[in-house]
Amino acid sequence: MLKNTFTILLVLFFAFQLRAEMFSGKVVSDENQAPLKNVKVFVEELKSTFETNSEGLFEFDVQNFKSINLVITALKYQTKKIAFQSSDFQQTNLISLSPKLYLFDDVVIYSATRQPQKITESPAAVYHQSPDEIRISSRTGQIAQVFQEYAGVDVLQSGASDFIVNSRGFNGGLNRRVLVLQDGRETSMPLLGAQEWNSFSVPLDEFARVEFVRGPAASLYGANAYNGVLNLTSFAPKDVLGPKASVLFGDFKTLRLDTRFAQQFGKLSYKFTLGHSERLNWSKSRNTPAELEYAGLPLEKKILEESDRMTTANYGTFRLDYDIKSDLIATAEAGYSRNKNEMFVFGLGRTFVKDVERPYARLALNSPNFHFQASYMKRSVPDTMWLMVPGAPLLDNSDDLFLEAQYNFQLNDNVGFIFGGSQDFQRIRTSGTSIPDDVNASYTGVYGQFDYKILHNLEFVTSARVDLASIHETQFSPRVAFVYHPATNQKFRISVGRSFQRPNYSELYRVTPDAPAFDKYIGAPVNFAALQQKVNDTLAAITGTNPNLNFGLSAFNAKAIGNEKLQVEKNLGFELGYEGIYFERFRLSADVYYNQLSDFITNFLPAVNSDIPQWNPNLPANLQQYQALVKEILTSKLTARDIARLSDYKGVPTFIVSNTNVGEVDQWGVELNMEYYFSREFHFDFGYSHYDFNIVKADANQELLPNTSPNKYRIAANYEKAKVFDAQISFDYTQGYDWLAGTYVGYVPDYGVLNFTAGYYLADNLELSVNVYNALNRKHYEIFGGTYIPRYTTFRLNFVL
Repeated sequence: MLKNTFTILLVLFFAFQLRAEMFSGKVVSDENQAPLKNVKVFVEELKSTFETNSEGLFEFDVQNFKSINLVITALKYQTKKIAFQSSDFQQTNLISLSPKLYLFDDVVIYSATRQPQKITESPAAVYHQSPDEIRISSRTGQIAQVFQEYAGVDVLQSGASDFIVNSRGFNGGLNRRVLVLQDGRETSMPLLGAQEWNSFSVPLDEFARVEFVRGPAASLYGANAYNGVLNLTSFAPKDVLGPKASVLFGDFKTLRLDTRFAQQFGKLSYKFTLGHSERLNWSKSRNTPAELEYAGLPLEKKILEESDRMTTANYGTFRLDYDIKSDLIATAEAGYSRNKNEMFVFGLGRTFVKDVERPYARLALNSPNFHFQASYMKRSVPDTMWLMVPGAPLLDNSDDLFLEAQYNFQLNDNVGFIFGGSQDFQRIRTSGTSIPDDVNASYTGVYGQFDYKILHNLEFVTSARVDLASIHETQFSPRVAFVYHPATNQKFRISVGRSFQRPNYSELYRVTPDAPAFDKYIGAPVNFAALQQKVNDTLAAITGTNPNLNFGLSAFNAKAIGNEKLQVEKNLGFELGYEGIYFERFRLSADVYYNQLSDFITNFLPAVNSDIPQWNPNLPANLQQYQALVKEILTSKLTARDIARLSDYKGVPTFIVSNTNVGEVDQWGVELNMEYYFSREFHFDFGYSHYDFNIVKADANQELLPNTSPNKYRIAANYEKAKVFDAQISFDYTQGYDWLAGTYVGYVPDYGVLNFTAGYYLADNLELSVNVYNALNRKHYEIFGGTYIPRYTTFRLNFVL
């Protein structure tokens, strides 16, 4: 008994001594004494790093040291070095950090090299938004508008939820020149390869990081990273524990409701989100000349009813994370969105999507050195889509299965490697409405990267990728870059890289109705019966016979036909960039680029597909000498475009538009961004972009235009006092430019837009904000073929516990 008692006392004594050797601390902000989580605490004596929890607390064993030296680092705060003596070990030590005046060198990005690195060390031109910036951007209610304020990025709106998001030239409806990824999963629709911006299953402020890489990026990302990559990374459940709810409401019957809840049980954490949005679409019917908003728009056979103008979305996700180890995390996630009454502008006219469903699922395994992900996405339309100009129905039932694995390692402090591969399977089913036959496609990619620190301030980065596909030839995409730091917070970079954009399935295999042939004098479909009668009467008068010819012409026999021989579009890009931070207050970034573009895939146009010949009347041998006269009479009421459309398609006279590869273009531009902090709370932004081009080679039947403004300016004033109040007023000016995209040929006039946003915290966890787009209600359109963009005001109430 005495022995057992002694043993217990001895254990308690050593436990007490062990506890006496523990050091504990709490890290807070010196502004408001709020606890700071995820703060890094490096202990010099132990050569170890610890991290604060959600209450700002940390703890570690000091072993036998009589004093310790800590280095405290946190995003947005000044690094602090502090020493403690043994007398401090018996208490919780309060450590306060001061916010930084500037944050430029703190930003860590992923997208440029597919591994974490400071933005000031990136070999590519990258824009980044932090969670606070995303919170402010989310007041628009539109994910597509997150980078509208940055030089060199085009965010062009054509309706309530239809956008073009592009970089560095050649905009077009349903643009796909920028690859959009959500947690590594491509989000575009498989059929057209374009992005449905209202189909995301989470709102913008559910993303922890948003990055936009500008310039060719195929060496790591493959097809369609033609002009860049937009990478959206959502919060892990353990980073946003607790509930969140928001409501956004405003003009045009806008209502958006979002909720989130996340919880953790040991190594297991989960998060679910639910949301609903609705908004009156600005797009209206174009069935009669009086309904056309401006000159040059085509009439549409399909009527857009008022009930079709209320755009709605219902969406949600569920995510489960399991920490196998502290640095190895398994993720399972599923999401769903259903959207109704969407209107899109593209080369064949507007497309109305009555109802579309987008479920997805993904499994991932992530560690600092290894990444694996498998994802599945499906797109189906429970109700018919419509091509508005010809009034033709469309269906889509397509899916995408994607697998990717990546491994990276550092050989030493100067040498690093990345290796990866991907496999993508896509199935396209349209029930014969736009593509006659089912399509099964396969894409395989293998890539790698090598980075080498030549000197302490000079780094060499090269990457390359090989893409094999069932619908196009094998593509090789290399990239080489040098990054030079002449001084602290100064960076020059130079790079050259290649990218490509593959043709979408519509461009390859489409067979759909097109607009009828209109009489150029009266604006109604051509009466070919009367013209054929005139031919017969004329020949009868000349020959004295009764030819009684029937050519089978009909104004309504019009089709858009794909071209299975299309090649990929190619982009060879050269870039020189500079980024510098001065006096801890001023940041300057400048990028100059030059691109050689080739093998453009045309819009659907007349007389461009060499496999479809022009139509000529088939006359009996005794009337062959009158062929030119007969064709002149039959085409006398046609426009020049419809004369070019008139083709011999499978032996039948048909008004055809198709596509081909054509042209070579050199383009160049400048992107300039400046930020100046007058104080911690108040800063000023200025952005400018210039774009120009030269057509090196073009086809007589296809004019090439980049659909891009030559000069864009932006100026903004910003004020933010954390967790109290923020406000921004900005003015954006866009110089006018010509537009050519299939059916839509015209001019986009100059426009200037004044925007305002502000937020006020009613309580620590409750924010009320307002956003006003186009505050002066400047009447303008941003895409030729799109609708006028009015003033649009929304209010948002956001609660986070």
